[in-house]
Amino acid sequence: MSKTHKFSRRHFLQATGLGSLLLGASRLGAAPAITSGRAKAKNLIFLVVDGMTNGTLAATNTWLNKTQDRDSQWMHLYSDAVARRSLMETHSASSIVTDSAAASSSWGGGKRIPNRRINVDADGKELTPLYTYGRQAGKKLGLVTTARITHATPAGFATNVIHRDMEDDIAEQYLQREVDVLLGGGSRHFDPAKRKDGKDVFAQARKQDYTVVRTRDELAQTRKAKGKLLGTFSNSHVPYMIDRLHDSEIDRVTPSLEEMMTVALDRLKGSKEGFLLQVEAGRVDHAAHNNDPAAILPEQMEFDRCIALGRRFAEENEDTLVIVTTDHGTGGFVVNGYGHDYNLSTPMFMRLGKTRHSYEYLADNAPKDATPGELRRQLVENWGMEPSDQLQDQMEQAFRAWQGDPQLLGIYLRNPLYDYYAVNWTTHNHTGDLVELATWGPGSEAIPAYLENWQLHHVIRDVMAL
Repeated sequence: MSKTHKFSRRHFLQATGLGSLLLGASRLGAAPAITSGRAKAKNLIFLVVDGMTNGTLAATNTWLNKTQDRDSQWMHLYSDAVARRSLMETHSASSIVTDSAAASSSWGGGKRIPNRRINVDADGKELTPLYTYGRQAGKKLGLVTTARITHATPAGFATNVIHRDMEDDIAEQYLQREVDVLLGGGSRHFDPAKRKDGKDVFAQARKQDYTVVRTRDELAQTRKAKGKLLGTFSNSHVPYMIDRLHDSEIDRVTPSLEEMMTVALDRLKGSKEGFLLQVEAGRVDHAAHNNDPAAILPEQMEFDRCIALGRRFAEENEDTLVIVTTDHGTGGFVVNGYGHDYNLSTPMFMRLGKTRHSYEYLADNAPKDATPGELRRQLVENWGMEPSDQLQDQMEQAFRAWQGDPQLLGIYLRNPLYDYYAVNWTTHNHTGDLVELATWGPGSEAIPAYLENWQLHHVIRDVMAL
């Protein structure tokens, strides 16, 4: 486990040569220093895909190769020499495997903290979040996610709570700290009928001059408007992309991550002092927790379209720093060699394209009194498969044990579906990966080829003079 770091930002920058990010040449090596005459970024677009492993990144790129004859936008950042590529270590103060709360707080608060906390360190001290510094500098602030907007990753840039599950408190802190744009799921933490204390946080938002929207059409109608915006499009997390693609009613009311990001940029880009915007593809992590291979690829592809949006914006606004990364791995998703000379891997992997819904959708919509045979038939229809007798038997055994929980479904079907898709998983939990970090724009030259997650906070504040 990494040692606990005790420092101030001033001491950090002095020790590293005004941002060179050296913990000691023997460990990290030198990184380009930012001098007193450094370029400063006016805007920050921070794109984070929660829970992405390199296996997920590779599988998505392979899928795009095979179905669209192109590479992912992430790979184009490297092949087009747009971005600086780094590896980032992701430990928390309490474990070599972080959770999303400690990971986002490392970026948002600039220090490693224990898992489950948001910008509260091991000694109980509250850290000043990045967005507080941004507000003090006059910048507009935005958070966009396919998870609940009160979930750990967006909260790590703007709030302080002792436990990440305090989402009702997080909702109120967003308004108290004047985050200008809030778009995602999680209406239950704003709705008086769902909150434990009965507070109407939607009404409070309107009193503070937020426009409140609840559907895709309402969001589209606000695109050219200005001012503060709160949009929640589901009671909990935003439905998976695969379910939006195959259920017209869900698609009708639910905006994509790309649509939400577009509206956020339109709202924020006119700020004289610039803006800070975090955009999270939160459901990649959830699909990985559920070991749901057909759900994870569309989520990653949706995030990939947001990279293209960020790239276009930065080309038109050269004072924009763009960061593309993930907070940790989840699930250990990987495409495997299968068959003689691995000749079955490709056709088996491509079977994923026949799948119509996520495990979560199946769990939510399965008849409560369905027999295992009925549930098996529903899944066969969902996957477009004609399973072997052995696979049918394995699936029936899975449904005898299933209790309507998508993660349990993933547990029971992981091995049977390996023999159908040639993909597998190592776990349902987070993993301690070194993760990809792609950056471009003013100040990106200060980011070394290898760094620890908490160090990114100090680079951002330095290049944006926060």
